[in-house]
Amino acid sequence: MNNPIKQHYVQKMLLKRFAINNMIYVYDRKNVSNKFKYLNINIVAFKKNLYTYTDDNGRTQYDAEKYFSDIEGLTNDILDKIENKKVISIDEKNTLSFFNAYQILRTPYFFNFAEKIFNKNQIEITLNVISSTIKN
Repeated sequence: MNNPIKQHYVQKMLLKRFAINNMIYVYDRKNVSNKFKYLNINIVAFKKNLYTYTDDNGRTQYDAEKYFSDIEGLTNDILDKIENKKVISIDEKNTLSFFNAYQILRTPYFFNFAEKIFNKNQIEITLNVISSTIKN
């Protein structure tokens, strides 16, 4: 499996729910002359190596992104059930709540905010702790 470089802070599985043939309208707040663009979901709402960190041994790690991918798979199935008007279990509600909470933490805005309070090393340690907790 290739290591994920383009890491979406708005997941493709969510973008697909609003897309037509994997295309979605995007508002570009930086471009004054062309505010709306019709783009493929593969090239929107991502940042290269957003969740990638370096471990204590100097190795580049992608564990956080891989974990997020696992949660997205579970969440996608739950959203399918909801769209089909099926009842979801307490565990599925918990998974959905967990996914929603992580949405706040996955954005470049949050990372920029965290970098103002913590140094980059502390953020990488936090990602490492999250990944370690997930593995256990």
